[in-house]
Order: sequence, then structure tokens, then C-alpha cells
Amino acid sequence: MCFGAETTPYRIGLIAALVATFLMASDSVFARSSRRTDLDLTRYPDFTIEDEISGRTVYWEHLGMLDREDYRASWEKKLAWYRASGIHPASESKSGAPMLVTTTDSAENGLDMVQVKKLIAEIC
Repeated sequence: MCFGAETTPYRIGLIAALVATFLMASDSVFARSSRRTDLDLTRYPDFTIEDEISGRTVYWEHLGMLDREDYRASWEKKLAWYRASGIHPASESKSGAPMLVTTTDSAENGLDMVQVKKLIAEIC
């Protein structure tokens, strides 16, 4: 199932609600937009997931407006901040270390909820 096309504040909130619903269904312990301060900057990941078994923290960012240049530039700065804080994308993270996962959507493709469910199964 893919969700939506047009990016609006309502849609962004709806996407977060859908992701949260799948996280709850997986019995994951998570927080929505919790504060993280490192390197004198405070950021608010879309979701922070605590894996109680491994002790690993997973930070989830949904990138819903990468087609906008200003949003993409802002994301690149935020990604650099994550890396400088020792939080790397899943493909780069070491076992047990904090990890960053991202999802994206676009006007053409919407949000692939099957991929979201697969991602949750892998990290939770």
C-alpha cells in the first residue's frame, strides 16, 4: 500500500500517525519528536525507538519533502549533525551503536507502507 501524493502539514502528520501505528503494533518502545542535544544543537527526530533487548537506540527521520531544495539542504545539515554525534545511517552503523533510519515519499510514489512495515520488522 502506498500513501498519498501531495505534501501538506496535514499529510506529514498523517504519515507520522501511520508510522506510529505500525510501531505500536510491533510492541516497540518509542517516542515521537523527543529531544536530542549534541554538539550544542538540539534536534527532534521524528521517532526515537529504544530496543530493550540490545539497548540500541534507533532514530527515525521521515524525509517527506526532499524535492524542495531548502528542505534537502536542511536535511544534509541534520545528517551531518547525526554523524558528528556518532549516529550513523543503518548501512553505516556498527552493531549495538545508535542508528539512523529514514523513510521517504514523493508526489509520484507516495509512502510505501509495505517498506515501512519491513523496516520496523528489521529494527524492532
